[in-house]
Amino acid sequence: MLIIRFRHLTELRFDAATQTYSGTVTIGYSFPDDPDLTHRASLSASANKAHKARYSWIESAVLDAASRRLMDRFAEIDSGPDNIFAVESKTIARAA
Repeated sequence: MLIIRFRHLTELRFDAATQTYSGTVTIGYSFPDDPDLTHRASLSASANKAHKARYSWIESAVLDAASRRLMDRFAEIDSGPDNIFAVESKTIARAA
């Protein structure tokens, strides 16, 4: 489980052809076993919103998309084998 400490949106862009906002999001997070140590991740994310949508809706949608992407990346790691030397090991399921 991740503890999200902060989320900041930078470099917001709009693609009129696809009605998509995209930007770079910096997320500060920590883990329950060491909540004092905050890690940072910089991710790109996008969301489909109308060009005249409120900024707060756009910002929230892009930040949420980046948070989901970060959690999906950690879910990929968690679905890997616990012991790579075990006789039977699980396969890693990759997210699209």
